Amino acid sequence: MKIIHQIGAKWKDIHVKELSKLGILVNRGVFSYVVLEENVYLSFKGLFNGDEFIQTVGTEYSKNDLNNANWLILDGIKETGFPQPEEDFGYLEKTYDLINYCKDCGTGNIQNSFFRIKKEPKWGSKKVFQLSWIYDELFVEIEFYNRFFKPLGLAAKPVFLHKSDKECKTVIQLDIPRIGLSLDMKDTSFADCSSCNKRKYSPQIKGFAPKYDDYSNYKIFKGSEFYGTGKQTYNRIYINQSMRKELIVEKIIKPWQLIPLES
Repeated sequence: MKIIHQIGAKWKDIHVKELSKLGILVNRGVFSYVVLEENVYLSFKGLFNGDEFIQTVGTEYSKNDLNNANWLILDGIKETGFPQPEEDFGYLEKTYDLINYCKDCGTGNIQNSFFRIKKEPKWGSKKVFQLSWIYDELFVEIEFYNRFFKPLGLAAKPVFLHKSDKECKTVIQLDIPRIGLSLDMKDTSFADCSSCNKRKYSPQIKGFAPKYDDYSNYKIFKGSEFYGTGKQTYNRIYINQSMRKELIVEKIIKPWQLIPLES
């Protein structure tokens, strides 16, 4: 595992000087990002305190990290198009019950209708995609669903073409079960919405993700915690090690699309 810090700033002379000592070259006055190894970051992180800097943290996982995890977060599946209608986020009213929806943080919407897309996807080797803005749903080629997901007892929902209002012939939405149990999130940064008081956690993960117990009845599920920034809100999708191996064989996922949970 490798912890990576990414820092952006309008660099001053002192920053240029200190970074150059470590072999990192930036120009004064130029807003840029520098990726720093953990040991380098710790040696002079005091330079980067204050609102003038943008800092993010991420983790690069080893093959052993991924192989040894009982559960993993499915993250970074290919995005294909936007939910429709996308103008002024009109898909929200078409797809969700918004009675408890918070316009400030994006929580509280409950799907009560079908997703709509512009056109049938052009399927290549990848049989699963996500829609932009929708990070807690998977859309699957129907033939692949029938062969892979349906035998696992996972249901599906139809997807419609927006303009013609006809049901798609090649794509469905996977109906992923949701588990209403909470993780131990004490070490995860969060923000509470000032309007609805809902808590939303940072999607940045340093190290392993907080662990779930081993739910042997599931191979894939959604958690109940909200993640995101601004108005973006979603639940994480989790898969067990068995499904990870099967999706790798099917060439559906890559290592960088997975975040291992603490074992």
